[in-house]
Amino acid sequence: MVLLKSSILFIFIVSYNSLKAGILDLKVTEIMYNPTDYEYKDSKELEFIELKNTGLDTLNLKSLFISGGINFSFNNDFFLAPDSFCLLVSNKELFIKRYPSIKVDGEYINYLKNSGEDLVFKSGLDKLFEIEYDDNIPWSPLADGNGFSLVSSHLSPTKDQNNPSQWKNSCFLNGSPRKDDPNCSSTNYDLWINEILSHTDLPMLDAIEIFNNSNNPVDISNWFLSDSRSNPNMYIIPEGTMISPNDFFVIDESSFNPEGKGFRFNRSGDNVYLFSANEKGALTGFATGWEFDAQYNSISFGVYLDSKGEKHLVSQTESTFGYENSPPQIGPLVITELMYNPKDDQPEYLVIKNISDSLVNLWHYGTPDSGWSVSGLNFNFPSGVSLNPAELVILTNDDTTRFRKNYGLNNSIKIFQCFGKLSNSGESISLWSYDRMDTTDDNSIFMPKVLMDRVAYETSDPWSSLANGHGYALERIDNYSFGNNASNWRHVKYLSLKNQKINKNKIRVSYSSSYIKVQGESSSYTLKLFDTIGKILLNVRVNQNELLSITDLPSGQYICNITSRKDFKSLKIIK
Repeated sequence: MVLLKSSILFIFIVSYNSLKAGILDLKVTEIMYNPTDYEYKDSKELEFIELKNTGLDTLNLKSLFISGGINFSFNNDFFLAPDSFCLLVSNKELFIKRYPSIKVDGEYINYLKNSGEDLVFKSGLDKLFEIEYDDNIPWSPLADGNGFSLVSSHLSPTKDQNNPSQWKNSCFLNGSPRKDDPNCSSTNYDLWINEILSHTDLPMLDAIEIFNNSNNPVDISNWFLSDSRSNPNMYIIPEGTMISPNDFFVIDESSFNPEGKGFRFNRSGDNVYLFSANEKGALTGFATGWEFDAQYNSISFGVYLDSKGEKHLVSQTESTFGYENSPPQIGPLVITELMYNPKDDQPEYLVIKNISDSLVNLWHYGTPDSGWSVSGLNFNFPSGVSLNPAELVILTNDDTTRFRKNYGLNNSIKIFQCFGKLSNSGESISLWSYDRMDTTDDNSIFMPKVLMDRVAYETSDPWSSLANGHGYALERIDNYSFGNNASNWRHVKYLSLKNQKINKNKIRVSYSSSYIKVQGESSSYTLKLFDTIGKILLNVRVNQNELLSITDLPSGQYICNITSRKDFKSLKIIK
């Protein structure tokens, strides 16, 4: 009797596992999340999701449940043959009007979000997979209200469908429900927006470079350039515009923003898109572009290919419009080490290093209270933090006194406690500085953040899996090479403080309502005094022990920066 029960249990487990393995052959192959309107009906009523059985066996979808912004469940037997489709829609009646010959298998509750959605697919209590699409690059901008759907890049997808590289827009307007979407020639271009100049002051102009990475010439006559995916035709490329193989097309603001009647980029961050179109002004199914952050004046963004062949849009060491891109700008601060999933009771930590040969202030110029930040950890450096050449700073979720003791670190090394947490499943950690301070029309002050360094680490190959809970950290191999590249990282067993430079600041400052006095190892210093919005009030040389008079300054709060050949100090002065 015991053997019989064991045999039944074994058969049940094998059958269950086989069923679960079979259902994983079910893939999502098309998502129409923001269709165009039809006969004055709300576009959300024309959404649809297409499923496909990519396996060799017939699937029974009974007990399959889809959740997220929408809800749908197969409560009864629903058999799906190999290489067959299942179509779920938001409004069956209206869908059939637009697609009169297409069979509908079900109607879901609620609607897909136009800004992106996380769709979760479960069989009973088991999550099978999830897909989180987005309306931003690298997801196709044509799928966001321009009449095209998202379709799988492969007719029988096998890879992680949560990766935007596994998706493209449909070849055809209004998608291709209940059939494979071909790899059509109208969308099969290898064109890149290869360089962008997005922050300029006259006489410089914003500019865009398009690169033809194919062996065939491409005619881009009547195509669109825009900074808005919802308004593609901001600029129409002139008739007869051809890009030769491995060549560039460069255009600046004098063309795409004549007399201010086009578009120019927002220096706080913007988008750029290239859309294919025909002579009648209809979109034909190809789009490419970038979403980018703020940038310093006259510094261009350019495409950089990492060791996996993936594209990154990075700050360049110099502008190279019409030529091969220059190397990425690295530093002056870089992320050199991170412990994201420590073993046992080890703390998490992140190490940042000044790789330049100059002192770096980790705040907006003249305003020490505006500390640079690290996203992913939700950390802002406190007022007045500076790093000398080769100096390190450590961020940890541990108590700083305990961290110093555990790693044998003295008080010369800057350590700050942060309360954000590094993800154990991988994430993007970014270090941000500030662009110049500006005042808006309503007299509010803004300082756009500029990306200095980013590491989007992962937990599996090509990233070392030993850093994922096995007591190892990730260490940058070459501090002067691109950081967001798996080939530039390795695992290390313990906190590495290579080439550490201990900073012992010798500057001492005393002041009253009438004077400022500087003391230290140098005979003279440069003293700069700023008001609270960054306006410089004094810029003078002072000797050691000299009493610099400030009797003429009104009462208030000021920022005082003092520099010698070796040291730097910043402090608040309240008069």
